[in-house]
Amino acid sequence: MQYARTSQLLQALNPETQNLIQSLSTLEQFPRGSMLLRDGERSTKSYHIQEGIVRRFSTVEGRISTSEFYFADDLAFSFSSYVFQRPSRDCLECLTPVTAMVARIGDLESAKHQYPQLLELDLRLTERYTLWQEERLLDFRTLSARQRYEKLLKQAPRLFQQVQLTHIASYLGMSLATLSRLRARQSGSVALG
Repeated sequence: MQYARTSQLLQALNPETQNLIQSLSTLEQFPRGSMLLRDGERSTKSYHIQEGIVRRFSTVEGRISTSEFYFADDLAFSFSSYVFQRPSRDCLECLTPVTAMVARIGDLESAKHQYPQLLELDLRLTERYTLWQEERLLDFRTLSARQRYEKLLKQAPRLFQQVQLTHIASYLGMSLATLSRLRARQSGSVALG
């Protein structure tokens, strides 16, 4: 399924609203390993990624689970922490050096009264996120580990060159050993093919 990119949603806004968002945002750079959000912090900023990869993960009973990767033109923040303004259970970590347009969520919220298109933008972003989550849940219910791996390889091949396999295995809901076996089988079939 193809979703509207963040830049497409922003470009659909009127010039006045686009200028407002631009004025409330700053271009920032973060080194690899930077934590944009830690467990227990409130999500007070949104990060419109320009370059680099950010990983969203949580730790439950000592086990780390990767739930999302953000690339250029993705918007990174903790959705539930943003909506409910409660401490996040997720962390956002820069897996590579990252350049992002950073906006304070409170500034955007305050501006919604004067700029109703920001409400429309929120709605579109929420719809896109909900559809993505629904598709991801369906994949976990209906696809085998091999099928989930092949789908991710087709959708985001660069992920396998830039991200640790442990993070990818966690994202796919499998062990590193299972991912390694799938990769070896595919390499073997490509080499034999």
